[in-house]
Amino acid sequence: MLSTAALQKLDLLALQEKEIVLGHKLKVARSELEQLEEKGIVLTKEQQLLHDTI
Repeated sequence: MLSTAALQKLDLLALQEKEIVLGHKLKVARSELEQLEEKGIVLTKEQQLLHDTI
């Protein structure tokens, strides 16, 4: 059986991993938006929010 401290460390590591994944997804989404803007396609704020949540 894992100790409470070990379980807390695992929880922290899992949260850090999720943060890294979400940070990467956000960078990709921003890059995609920039590419669309370069093509002259501008999304509304609502569309940008929807895009960021996907």
